[in-house]
Amino acid sequence: MAFEVKVKKDGTIKLPKEIMDLAFVAEGDILSLDVIDNKIVMTSSMPFPKKFYKFLEEKAQQLHEHPEKYNVGTIKNEQEFVKALAKMMEIEDKNNE
Repeated sequence: MAFEVKVKKDGTIKLPKEIMDLAFVAEGDILSLDVIDNKIVMTSSMPFPKKFYKFLEEKAQQLHEHPEKYNVGTIKNEQEFVKALAKMMEIEDKNNE
């Protein structure tokens, strides 16, 4: 998926909302720019953007509040959370079809 952006006189650009959502980029995140083969490459300087952590927090809260909805029991560790999250996303994807 490619988007075009216009560079303003002062060099600023506005990232399309769709790109920000897909890349979990939020206001205040730090991005790195590089030029590779005459192409500008933008990457996050953070291991995971703040918006991604918020996404995980929201999903964890949903799993905690409604474990029966996603057919999961008590989550005791990180591995169980990842498995429950995968099951949750699968169920939500099926419901959105």
